[in-house]
Amino acid sequence: MTVGGQRAVYAKRARGYDISSRLFNLLLFPYDGYRTRAVDALDLWPGDTVVELGVGTGANLAMLVEAVGPQGRVIGVDQSPEMLAQAEGKVDAHGWSNVDLIQSDARDYTFPQALDGVLSTFAITLVPGCQKVIERAIGALAPGGRIAILDFKRPDWPDWMIQAYLPLVRLFGGTLEMTRRRPWVAVERACDETKFTELYKGGVFLSVGRKR
Repeated sequence: MTVGGQRAVYAKRARGYDISSRLFNLLLFPYDGYRTRAVDALDLWPGDTVVELGVGTGANLAMLVEAVGPQGRVIGVDQSPEMLAQAEGKVDAHGWSNVDLIQSDARDYTFPQALDGVLSTFAITLVPGCQKVIERAIGALAPGGRIAILDFKRPDWPDWMIQAYLPLVRLFGGTLEMTRRRPWVAVERACDETKFTELYKGGVFLSVGRKR
Protein backbone atom coordinates (compact mmCIF):
# COMPACT_ATOMS: atom_id res chain seq x y z
CA MET A 1 0.00 0.00 0.00
CA THR A 2 1.32 3.44 -0.92
CA VAL A 3 1.55 6.34 1.52
CA GLY A 4 -1.31 7.97 -0.35
CA GLY A 5 -3.31 4.78 0.01
CA GLN A 6 -2.72 4.74 3.75
CA ARG A 7 -3.93 8.33 4.02
CA ALA A 8 -7.08 7.43 2.12
CA VAL A 9 -7.73 4.48 4.45
CA TYR A 10 -7.44 6.61 7.57
CA ALA A 11 -9.44 9.47 6.07
CA LYS A 12 -12.26 7.02 5.43
CA ARG A 13 -12.09 5.25 8.79
CA ALA A 14 -11.39 8.18 11.10
CA ARG A 15 -14.97 8.60 12.34
CA GLY A 16 -15.49 4.92 13.06
CA TYR A 17 -11.96 4.10 14.23
CA ASP A 18 -12.73 4.18 17.95
CA ILE A 19 -15.77 1.97 17.47
CA SER A 20 -13.74 -0.62 15.56
CA SER A 21 -11.12 -0.52 18.31
CA ARG A 22 -13.73 -1.41 20.90
CA LEU A 23 -14.91 -4.21 18.63
CA PHE A 24 -11.39 -5.68 18.61
CA ASN A 25 -11.55 -5.94 22.39
CA LEU A 26 -14.84 -7.82 22.17
CA LEU A 27 -13.27 -10.18 19.64
CA LEU A 28 -10.55 -11.11 22.15
CA PHE A 29 -7.84 -8.90 20.67
CA PRO A 30 -6.82 -6.98 23.85
CA TYR A 31 -6.29 -3.69 22.02
CA ASP A 32 -6.79 -1.45 25.04
CA GLY A 33 -4.76 -3.69 27.32
CA TYR A 34 -1.80 -3.66 24.95
CA ARG A 35 -1.96 0.14 24.68
CA THR A 36 -2.03 0.49 28.46
CA ARG A 37 0.98 -1.79 28.72
CA ALA A 38 2.91 0.35 26.23
CA VAL A 39 2.13 3.61 28.04
CA ASP A 40 3.04 2.08 31.40
CA ALA A 41 6.38 0.95 29.95
CA LEU A 42 7.39 4.60 29.44
CA ASP A 43 7.41 5.07 33.23
CA LEU A 44 6.36 8.71 32.86
CA TRP A 45 6.30 11.12 35.79
CA PRO A 46 4.39 14.36 36.45
CA GLY A 47 6.02 17.19 34.53
CA ASP A 48 7.42 14.96 31.78
CA THR A 49 7.18 15.64 28.04
CA VAL A 50 6.16 12.82 25.72
CA VAL A 51 5.68 12.57 21.96
CA GLU A 52 3.28 10.07 20.43
CA LEU A 53 3.96 9.20 16.80
CA GLY A 54 0.78 8.22 15.00
CA VAL A 55 -1.52 9.64 17.64
CA GLY A 56 -4.53 8.85 15.44
CA THR A 57 -7.85 9.57 17.10
CA GLY A 58 -6.15 10.04 20.46
CA ALA A 59 -6.80 6.63 21.99
CA ASN A 60 -3.78 7.00 24.28
CA LEU A 61 -4.15 10.67 25.17
CA ALA A 62 -6.06 10.21 28.42
CA MET A 63 -3.44 7.81 29.75
CA LEU A 64 -0.56 10.06 28.71
CA VAL A 65 -2.15 13.20 30.18
CA GLU A 66 -2.78 11.39 33.45
CA ALA A 67 0.83 10.18 33.54
CA VAL A 68 2.49 13.57 32.96
CA GLY A 69 -0.02 15.63 34.95
CA PRO A 70 -1.03 19.24 34.28
CA GLN A 71 2.60 20.40 34.45
CA GLY A 72 3.65 17.92 31.75
CA ARG A 73 3.24 18.09 28.00
CA VAL A 74 1.85 15.62 25.47
CA ILE A 75 2.60 16.07 21.75
CA GLY A 76 0.62 14.00 19.27
CA VAL A 77 1.88 13.68 15.70
CA ASP A 78 -0.10 12.25 12.80
CA GLN A 79 -0.20 12.71 9.03
CA SER A 80 -4.00 12.34 8.77
CA PRO A 81 -6.05 15.53 9.31
CA GLU A 82 -9.18 13.41 9.64
CA MET A 83 -7.71 11.35 12.47
CA LEU A 84 -6.36 14.46 14.16
CA ALA A 85 -9.83 16.03 14.02
CA GLN A 86 -11.12 13.14 16.13
CA ALA A 87 -8.22 13.57 18.57
CA GLU A 88 -8.89 17.31 18.75
CA GLY A 89 -12.46 16.52 19.76
CA LYS A 90 -11.16 14.55 22.73
CA VAL A 91 -8.78 17.34 23.70
CA ASP A 92 -11.59 19.91 23.60
CA ALA A 93 -14.04 17.67 25.45
CA HIS A 94 -11.60 17.10 28.32
CA GLY A 95 -10.16 20.60 28.36
CA TRP A 96 -6.57 19.38 28.09
CA SER A 97 -4.47 22.52 27.80
CA ASN A 98 -1.16 20.64 27.78
CA VAL A 99 -1.78 18.61 24.61
CA ASP A 100 -0.43 19.75 21.24
CA LEU A 101 -1.54 18.00 18.05
CA ILE A 102 0.68 18.32 14.99
CA GLN A 103 -0.06 17.23 11.43
CA SER A 104 3.15 15.81 9.99
CA ASP A 105 4.59 12.73 8.37
CA ALA A 106 6.76 11.06 11.01
CA ARG A 107 9.68 11.16 8.57
CA ASP A 108 9.49 14.96 8.41
CA TYR A 109 8.79 15.69 12.07
CA THR A 110 11.44 17.57 14.04
CA PHE A 111 11.53 16.19 17.56
CA PRO A 112 11.92 18.55 20.52
CA GLN A 113 15.07 17.80 22.46
CA ALA A 114 15.37 16.31 25.96
CA LEU A 115 12.13 14.34 25.70
CA ASP A 116 11.16 12.03 28.53
CA GLY A 117 9.28 9.58 26.36
CA VAL A 118 8.32 8.61 22.80
CA LEU A 119 5.38 6.33 22.10
CA SER A 120 4.02 4.64 18.98
CA THR A 121 1.16 2.14 19.00
CA PHE A 122 0.11 0.33 15.81
CA ALA A 123 1.54 3.08 13.64
CA ILE A 124 5.31 3.09 13.04
CA THR A 125 5.42 0.00 10.79
CA LEU A 126 3.26 1.94 8.34
CA VAL A 127 6.15 4.38 7.82
CA PRO A 128 8.70 3.52 5.12
CA GLY A 129 12.15 3.88 6.63
CA CYS A 130 10.71 3.65 10.13
CA GLN A 131 14.05 2.67 11.64
CA LYS A 132 15.50 6.09 10.78
CA VAL A 133 12.52 7.78 12.44
CA ILE A 134 13.06 5.70 15.56
CA GLU A 135 16.76 6.54 15.65
CA ARG A 136 15.94 10.27 15.49
CA ALA A 137 13.34 9.86 18.20
CA ILE A 138 15.80 8.14 20.51
CA GLY A 139 18.38 10.82 19.74
CA ALA A 140 15.91 13.40 21.07
CA LEU A 141 15.42 11.60 24.40
CA ALA A 142 16.95 13.00 27.56
CA PRO A 143 19.22 10.66 29.54
CA GLY A 144 16.93 8.10 31.16
CA GLY A 145 14.17 8.76 28.62
CA ARG A 146 12.26 5.82 27.20
CA ILE A 147 10.72 4.77 23.91
CA ALA A 148 7.90 2.23 23.61
CA ILE A 149 6.74 0.77 20.31
CA LEU A 150 3.70 -1.48 20.10
CA ASP A 151 2.90 -2.85 16.68
CA PHE A 152 2.14 -5.81 14.48
CA LYS A 153 4.85 -8.24 13.38
CA ARG A 154 4.89 -11.20 11.06
CA PRO A 155 4.15 -14.22 13.26
CA ASP A 156 5.60 -17.67 12.85
CA TRP A 157 2.24 -19.22 12.06
CA PRO A 158 0.96 -21.66 9.41
CA ASP A 159 0.01 -19.97 6.13
CA TRP A 160 -3.73 -20.39 6.70
CA MET A 161 -3.45 -18.55 10.03
CA ILE A 162 -1.43 -15.77 8.39
CA GLN A 163 -4.19 -15.29 5.82
CA ALA A 164 -6.80 -15.15 8.58
CA TYR A 165 -4.66 -12.55 10.38
CA LEU A 166 -4.44 -10.22 7.39
CA PRO A 167 -7.91 -8.62 7.70
CA LEU A 168 -7.00 -7.41 11.20
CA VAL A 169 -3.79 -5.81 9.94
CA ARG A 170 -5.60 -4.23 6.99
CA LEU A 171 -8.09 -2.56 9.30
CA PHE A 172 -5.11 -0.56 10.61
CA GLY A 173 -4.06 0.33 7.05
CA GLY A 174 -1.30 -2.26 7.06
CA THR A 175 -0.19 -5.05 4.77
CA LEU A 176 1.61 -8.33 5.28
CA GLU A 177 4.73 -6.73 3.83
CA MET A 178 4.69 -4.08 6.57
CA THR A 179 4.66 -6.78 9.23
CA ARG A 180 8.11 -7.79 7.97
CA ARG A 181 9.59 -4.45 9.07
CA ARG A 182 11.61 -4.74 12.26
CA PRO A 183 11.48 -1.42 14.13
CA TRP A 184 12.69 -3.05 17.35
CA VAL A 185 16.10 -3.47 15.72
CA ALA A 186 16.54 0.32 15.75
CA VAL A 187 15.54 0.41 19.43
CA GLU A 188 18.05 -2.28 20.31
CA ARG A 189 20.76 -0.53 18.33
CA ALA A 190 20.24 2.97 19.73
CA CYS A 191 19.24 2.31 23.36
CA ASP A 192 21.35 1.01 26.24
CA GLU A 193 18.60 -0.94 27.99
CA THR A 194 15.97 -2.73 25.91
CA LYS A 195 13.18 -5.24 26.30
CA PHE A 196 11.37 -7.04 23.50
CA THR A 197 8.12 -8.88 24.20
CA GLU A 198 6.00 -10.88 21.78
CA LEU A 199 2.24 -10.64 22.27
CA TYR A 200 -0.82 -12.16 20.61
CA LYS A 201 1.01 -15.42 19.89
CA GLY A 202 3.78 -13.55 18.07
CA GLY A 203 1.53 -11.37 15.92
CA VAL A 204 2.21 -8.24 18.01
CA PHE A 205 5.33 -6.95 19.71
CA LEU A 206 6.21 -4.41 22.38
CA SER A 207 9.73 -2.97 22.17
CA VAL A 208 10.92 -0.73 24.99
CA GLY A 209 14.24 1.07 25.21
CA ARG A 210 15.86 3.35 27.75
CA LYS A 211 18.50 5.90 26.88
CA ARG A 212 21.33 6.03 29.41
